[in-house]
Amino acid sequence: MALSNPCFELWLLLHWIDPSEETFTQLRSCWINQKVTSKRSFLDQLLLEKAGKYQKSRPDFRPYFSKIDQAIQGAQWLDGPGNGRWPDYLATRVYRLIMEIVKP
Repeated sequence: MALSNPCFELWLLLHWIDPSEETFTQLRSCWINQKVTSKRSFLDQLLLEKAGKYQKSRPDFRPYFSKIDQAIQGAQWLDGPGNGRWPDYLATRVYRLIMEIVKP
Protein backbone atom coordinates (compact mmCIF):
# COMPACT_ATOMS: atom_id res chain seq x y z
CA MET A 1 0.00 0.00 0.00
CA ALA A 2 1.21 3.49 -0.82
CA LEU A 3 -0.36 6.60 0.68
CA SER A 4 -0.38 10.18 -0.52
CA ASN A 5 -1.31 13.25 1.46
CA PRO A 6 -3.60 14.85 0.41
CA CYS A 7 -4.33 12.62 -2.62
CA PHE A 8 -2.97 10.47 -5.45
CA GLU A 9 -2.91 13.45 -7.82
CA LEU A 10 0.12 14.71 -5.91
CA TRP A 11 2.08 11.69 -7.22
CA LEU A 12 0.92 12.45 -10.74
CA LEU A 13 1.81 16.14 -10.42
CA LEU A 14 5.38 15.25 -9.43
CA HIS A 15 5.90 13.94 -12.95
CA TRP A 16 5.53 17.53 -14.15
CA ILE A 17 6.98 19.72 -11.38
CA ASP A 18 10.02 19.78 -9.12
CA PRO A 19 8.70 20.55 -5.62
CA SER A 20 12.08 21.89 -4.49
CA GLU A 21 11.61 24.75 -6.98
CA GLU A 22 8.08 25.63 -5.85
CA THR A 23 7.27 28.37 -3.36
CA PHE A 24 6.05 27.61 0.14
CA THR A 25 2.71 29.17 -0.80
CA GLN A 26 2.31 26.87 -3.80
CA LEU A 27 3.21 23.76 -1.75
CA ARG A 28 0.83 24.81 1.03
CA SER A 29 -1.96 25.25 -1.52
CA CYS A 30 -1.24 21.72 -2.77
CA TRP A 31 -1.51 20.35 0.77
CA ILE A 32 -4.74 22.20 1.57
CA ASN A 33 -6.11 21.21 -1.86
CA GLN A 34 -9.28 23.29 -1.72
CA LYS A 35 -11.91 23.18 -4.43
CA VAL A 36 -11.20 25.77 -7.13
CA THR A 37 -14.26 24.91 -9.25
CA SER A 38 -17.34 22.83 -8.56
CA LYS A 39 -15.57 19.78 -10.04
CA ARG A 40 -11.85 20.36 -9.50
CA SER A 41 -9.57 20.68 -6.51
CA PHE A 42 -6.39 22.75 -6.56
CA LEU A 43 -4.25 19.67 -7.38
CA ASP A 44 -6.64 18.52 -10.10
CA GLN A 45 -6.49 21.96 -11.72
CA LEU A 46 -2.71 22.28 -11.40
CA LEU A 47 -2.23 18.81 -12.85
CA LEU A 48 -4.48 19.72 -15.77
CA GLU A 49 -2.41 22.86 -16.41
CA LYS A 50 0.98 21.11 -16.16
CA ALA A 51 0.13 17.86 -17.97
CA GLY A 52 -2.07 19.50 -20.59
CA LYS A 53 -4.91 17.08 -19.93
CA TYR A 54 -6.24 15.11 -17.01
CA GLN A 55 -9.47 13.24 -16.47
CA LYS A 56 -9.82 11.83 -12.98
CA SER A 57 -12.29 9.16 -14.08
CA ARG A 58 -10.26 8.10 -17.15
CA PRO A 59 -6.58 8.92 -16.64
CA ASP A 60 -4.09 8.18 -19.41
CA PHE A 61 -0.82 7.26 -17.68
CA ARG A 62 1.28 6.80 -20.84
CA PRO A 63 2.76 10.34 -20.79
CA TYR A 64 3.93 9.74 -17.21
CA PHE A 65 6.14 6.70 -17.89
CA SER A 66 9.08 8.72 -19.24
CA LYS A 67 9.00 10.98 -16.16
CA ILE A 68 9.11 8.33 -13.42
CA ASP A 69 12.61 9.26 -12.24
CA GLN A 70 11.62 12.91 -11.85
CA ALA A 71 8.52 11.93 -9.87
CA ILE A 72 10.54 9.63 -7.60
CA GLN A 73 13.08 12.37 -6.88
CA GLY A 74 10.33 14.89 -6.12
CA ALA A 75 8.50 12.43 -3.88
CA GLN A 76 11.68 11.61 -1.97
CA TRP A 77 12.34 15.32 -1.46
CA LEU A 78 8.81 15.88 -0.12
CA ASP A 79 8.93 12.76 2.07
CA GLY A 80 12.25 13.67 3.67
CA PRO A 81 13.30 10.95 6.10
CA GLY A 82 9.82 9.40 5.83
CA ASN A 83 10.01 7.75 9.23
CA GLY A 84 6.32 7.84 10.06
CA ARG A 85 3.79 5.22 9.16
CA TRP A 86 2.15 7.57 6.63
CA PRO A 87 2.83 11.09 5.38
CA ASP A 88 1.80 13.72 7.92
CA TYR A 89 2.26 16.65 5.58
CA LEU A 90 2.40 17.13 1.81
CA ALA A 91 4.01 13.89 0.64
CA THR A 92 3.44 10.70 -1.28
CA ARG A 93 4.83 7.26 -0.70
CA VAL A 94 3.85 5.93 -4.14
CA TYR A 95 7.53 6.21 -5.09
CA ARG A 96 8.35 3.42 -2.63
CA LEU A 97 5.90 1.09 -4.34
CA ILE A 98 7.23 2.02 -7.79
CA MET A 99 10.81 1.43 -6.68
CA GLU A 100 9.86 -2.04 -5.44
CA ILE A 101 8.17 -2.85 -8.71
CA VAL A 102 11.00 -1.70 -10.97
CA LYS A 103 13.84 -2.80 -8.68
CA PRO A 104 16.24 -5.04 -10.65
